[in-house]
Amino acid sequence: MSKGTAIVTGAAEGIGRAIAIRLAEDGYDIGLFDLPRSEQKLQAVAEHIQKETGRRTVNVLGDVSVEDDVKALVENVVRDLGGLDVVSTRTSLPALSRCNAAHRAFCCIDDCECWDRCSSSFT
Repeated sequence: MSKGTAIVTGAAEGIGRAIAIRLAEDGYDIGLFDLPRSEQKLQAVAEHIQKETGRRTVNVLGDVSVEDDVKALVENVVRDLGGLDVVSTRTSLPALSRCNAAHRAFCCIDDCECWDRCSSSFT
């Protein structure tokens, strides 16, 4: 039985990969997200998680600085894995400063004014 569903951005390598694997080991199904150029690495992470933990995964390609990509991520994960309980965004602050799409989509999905209030410290 799953503890819930987690999204991990930057999941193809490094800290994002480690977080995704650890959450899967802890019993979460995982929505894996990274740039299109990392598709093969992301697939390798998904295969590792499925083989080693038996957890379900969904791979979504996109860019956290593109709000529509982040919305598609959330929609795909919720549709395919049944919900969303944990979000780990592994992106650099300069990337978020360009658009703040990831935090806007995750923190204030339907309320951009909310995002503007709570994100003023990021820019």
